[in-house]
Order: sequence, then C-alpha cells, then structure tokens
Amino acid sequence: MNDHNTHPPTIGLIVHYRGKVGAMAIQPAMIVTTTDTLEPGPVEAGDIPDLDTDMHVHLRVLTASEAGGYTEYNVPHVSDVAEPDLHPRWPEGPGAGTWAWRDLNRKPGGGR
Repeated sequence: MNDHNTHPPTIGLIVHYRGKVGAMAIQPAMIVTTTDTLEPGPVEAGDIPDLDTDMHVHLRVLTASEAGGYTEYNVPHVSDVAEPDLHPRWPEGPGAGTWAWRDLNRKPGGGR
C-alpha cells in the first residue's frame, strides 16, 4: 500500500508534495480526488485525467501566492516511484512530482 503501512489516501488530508520544477521545494497539498471519489464523467469527457493506481491522487498544492495554489493531477505516492528525483539541497522527503504522508515527528529544520 504505502511506505508507512497506514491507510489509503483520503480526500481532505494534508500531505507533502515535492514540486517538479524550480526549487522543487516540499509544499503542503490537500488530496482532492482518490480512486474512491473520482467521477467517471469528467474523465470520459477529458476534463481531468484518470488515476493510475489506488496510491495516485489529484492534489491542490497550497501556496502563499494570490491564487492560493494550483492543481496537480495523477500524482504518485513516493513509494510508487522506483527512483525518485531528489533535489540535492533536500535529499529527504518525496521525489519530484510525488506526494508523501506528513512526518508529524519531524522537527522544524529537518531534525527529529
């Protein structure tokens, strides 16, 4: 299932998302669609993509911008990627374009 053997993704949960471009910083994101909540109509109409696995989700990435964020589609969980693309500055956490559960035991600045 996932790397922490917890639960499947659920809409409304806040997770960590690693951007695919630029600084590739880890950002908070809310799960907005899972395989359990995906409506077939918009997929069939081509409005949104399907999800590849039960651990792929559509995310609303939260930012401090005026728009408040952006949507990423069909995002794999970090455990579904064989060799995640890690930024050399932040070797811990999810690879580029993936999501991961929040580590609630992690202290600010990366320590434990």
